[in-house]
Amino acid sequence: MIALFESAPERWDGVLYRALRKDVALRFAAVGGAGDDVVREIGTPDVEGGAVLIEPFTVPAGDEDAFLAGWDGLRAARAEQRGYLGSRLHRGEPGFVEFTRWSSPLMFARSLKLPEVQDAAMPFASSPALYVVDSPAWTSTGSRLAGGASGQTQRGS
Repeated sequence: MIALFESAPERWDGVLYRALRKDVALRFAAVGGAGDDVVREIGTPDVEGGAVLIEPFTVPAGDEDAFLAGWDGLRAARAEQRGYLGSRLHRGEPGFVEFTRWSSPLMFARSLKLPEVQDAAMPFASSPALYVVDSPAWTSTGSRLAGGASGQTQRGS
């Protein structure tokens, strides 16, 4: 499960990630363990370090098969690039949320310039952003161990 927030949540389940850029609308992502919402998993997206691409996609009803075929092609093109470590695709609202681990932000940025990755781009609305771990610790109740913020907006998968 992936839940996206405008500000750091006081409670969450799993690992909390923070967007590298401050202009990202949903600055924080709480990523729980792989559950029933996982549609695809390839490679090792749960290794430590690097940067994580979290990309929510809006997929209209009836376009799920076309999206999955396109995502498989995009993932295959990315997987051929240096620095790609693994991907997990979650079913979310109103579509899907991609979680892809890269060895570094630089390696992800370099992959975007390659023709094979550009050619695999999909015609679905998305909001991609790179994230890093903000807080690796959580409790069984999902309580934040330190800090917190109010006025949160949440979007989950």
